[in-house]
Amino acid sequence: MKKVIRYILKTMAWITGILVFLWIGLWVAVELNEARLISKISEAIQKKTYGKVSIGGASVSLIRTFPVLSLQLSNVLIRDSLYPIHKKDFLTAADIYLRISLRELLRGRSALGRISINNGSLNIITDSLGRSNEYILSQEKQPEGEPKSSVPVFILNNVAFNYENPVRRKRYQGLIKKFQGEIKPSEKFVTMSVISNIQVKSLSFDTNKGSYIKDMNVEGAFALVYNKQLHDLLVNHVGLRIDGQPFLFDGYFRVDAVRSDFSLAISTSDIEYEKATSMLNDTLQTRARRYSFNKRVSPKVTIVGQTAKNNVPDVRIQMNVDLPSVTSIANFTSLQFGKGSSVVDISIINSEKAKDTVNGDLNGSIRVSGADIRYLPRDFTLKECNATILFNSNDIIIDSLAAIAGGSALLMNGRTRNLITLGSNDPGTLNMRWKIFSPDLHMNDFKAFLYKGKASSKQSSLDKMFESADVYIQLAATRMDYNHFRATHVKGQVVLQDGGIQLQNVYFNHANGSMELNGEILNGVKSNTVTLHSKMKKMDVPLLFAAFDNFGQDAITKNNLRGSLTANVDFRTAITNQLKLISADTKGSVEFLLENGELNNFEPLIEVSKKAFKKQDFSEIKFADLKNKLDILGTTFIVNPMEIRSTAVTFFVEGVYDFKKGTDMSIQLPLRNLTKNQSNTDLSDEVKAKKGISLRLRAKTGDDGKLKVSWDPFRKSIKNRDGIKKSLEKKNDKQST
Repeated sequence: MKKVIRYILKTMAWITGILVFLWIGLWVAVELNEARLISKISEAIQKKTYGKVSIGGASVSLIRTFPVLSLQLSNVLIRDSLYPIHKKDFLTAADIYLRISLRELLRGRSALGRISINNGSLNIITDSLGRSNEYILSQEKQPEGEPKSSVPVFILNNVAFNYENPVRRKRYQGLIKKFQGEIKPSEKFVTMSVISNIQVKSLSFDTNKGSYIKDMNVEGAFALVYNKQLHDLLVNHVGLRIDGQPFLFDGYFRVDAVRSDFSLAISTSDIEYEKATSMLNDTLQTRARRYSFNKRVSPKVTIVGQTAKNNVPDVRIQMNVDLPSVTSIANFTSLQFGKGSSVVDISIINSEKAKDTVNGDLNGSIRVSGADIRYLPRDFTLKECNATILFNSNDIIIDSLAAIAGGSALLMNGRTRNLITLGSNDPGTLNMRWKIFSPDLHMNDFKAFLYKGKASSKQSSLDKMFESADVYIQLAATRMDYNHFRATHVKGQVVLQDGGIQLQNVYFNHANGSMELNGEILNGVKSNTVTLHSKMKKMDVPLLFAAFDNFGQDAITKNNLRGSLTANVDFRTAITNQLKLISADTKGSVEFLLENGELNNFEPLIEVSKKAFKKQDFSEIKFADLKNKLDILGTTFIVNPMEIRSTAVTFFVEGVYDFKKGTDMSIQLPLRNLTKNQSNTDLSDEVKAKKGISLRLRAKTGDDGKLKVSWDPFRKSIKNRDGIKKSLEKKNDKQST
């Protein structure tokens, strides 16, 4: 064992002695030929740069680079031929160490094995006319037969780096605290192992848009592989820490002259969104900070493009988002998320094919799962939302949004055109189109849309744009209800606008018949104007009256009237924000046809029978098809002259009915009713009754609220009707002006 140790020590001593001998020999050679050596090195560099070269001194270093011999150059300055234009030296260094490889030297190859540049600066400059000192870095073609010059390892320590190219709008600046690159060539690949620690001052691929990772530190140890056949620089699982945050880079750069495309995927985990956005350039920061999250995110960004001049790459962003963590969406604060998650996969296409050449096209999807979304201006909530939101050339497509609103299950599909362009450049009108289906649509769940929403003082321009948007809804529902109203097979179009709601060709089945609606609701401050045009076809009267609570009156109820009703209704009214009818603002008309009519236990006729037909039973009366027009003014129905032929009596009626004041009707009874039995009266349309000599009665609600029937030979009821009609028309004319 002692012999082994003794041999090892002897061997080390011999090696040390040889190194010292070589160092002394080289030192002597350098010292004796320093001026000539400096001149030769300067001449070689000057030939390359066509500029000025200055070397303060040359010596041999063993201690700094032990056990390898190095040539140390001090106070080095390389000034290229374009210095008079840009006024910056290509290279300055306090020390440059040139490592000598004895093995390569003995083989007759380039003996330079490593270059170490310390405490200096490197400037690669192109002026506005395209004149550049990059020519210094170009590789000259070696004559055949001569050994290729290469530097396997190069090291930079504390070197300021500056690359400026105003023609291509690029600027890269920073302090290289430490950089070591070692090149290992093989038959098919060239591998470069890198250890770096760089303080980035500017990383501007487009100076008009600002710098990435400005004033941030980048460090890591990784390997880059160059494929000689494909001319690809491969970036595989390169780990870097940027401002202390770990990132992983994967992709390639194609570096041949024909195809200069690249693809780079950048991912990180558990990073604050604000910190992530601070690494972007100024333009992207402005856009990205329109969104905010109160929890950390784990994004993946893929950048695809070309390194050619003026080429803007396409960007793809992938990220899982906990929806309650979203505090802002593009300055759109009107949405609040109670729960749920989403998978974001968005691409910003900046190619020449993009429709929006300024911002690029937005493509991709956001998949929402189990979300509760509350629309704050109207306090409207969609629960258990599951949807796919597609982005296609600045349009947004909502694909199969399943949600619950109150007790209504909804399936929705929608499209909004040019939202991205409008949102960034234009405060104009937003246009959204929806298709909504529901198996059971409860209208009470959507009362919030019948009146104007509450505007917040903190609304952004995008909030206001959504609030004032035109929303076109193609509606379909198997069943629909509102209070006691029930309908089936509902379809039609609803238009939501800033000023209110429009109903267009809304059709549904109700009361064994059908109804078609057109109209609008105009939003006001305290009340909302309602205009409706309705066509009813063969609707069962008791069911119709029951659905609408006897239309707010008790003169004729679902228990009194039977038959099949066909009608055209046109009226204008108003409702409060609590959906209560403002009867005083009502004006309109009802043209109706009542077929197979029956009037049962109708108090006015029973009172008439007590006066004139004491022996006849007026409790159940069938009458001929009844056709007339009613005018509506406020709470008053104006009943125009109407003939009623029934199995009990034939009479003519006209007058008014007021929801508040009651009835004031003129009833004209032909005397033939007294002389002829009406039980066999022909109720067909071919038979028309003649008035002849008649009795005039007045059915009027008294102050005590009870209906009283009296003789009316002077037609006071008709005169009262005409007076009320003129008064109400005059009042409505004043209100309209």
